[in-house]
Amino acid sequence: MLDKFFNPYPTIYKWDKALIGFSLGAVAPVILIGLFILVKQHELPDNYLNVMLHSKSVMSPMLSLGVIANLFVFFIFVQKNYMNASRGVILATFIWAIPIMYTKFF
Repeated sequence: MLDKFFNPYPTIYKWDKALIGFSLGAVAPVILIGLFILVKQHELPDNYLNVMLHSKSVMSPMLSLGVIANLFVFFIFVQKNYMNASRGVILATFIWAIPIMYTKFF
């Protein structure tokens, strides 16, 4: 039943699967946050990662910055006309929105 929801149109493309889009949409923010921390590491204090994990005022913008990576992944899939994979990226973005909203408002 879920297969028809995620893949209603049969495709001949190898990468046009909702699972691939979801997995890339789930991993891309983690990679972008990691790159940001590596680039800014020489300017940030040594305990910045510790502060980020325990301070909601720092964590929410950091997670929001990471979800911007999904925007690029989404537009790459749309440009290649991989609509099923782009649906997976949107689903991953909505799942990433849950911790962002939690850290922002609670």
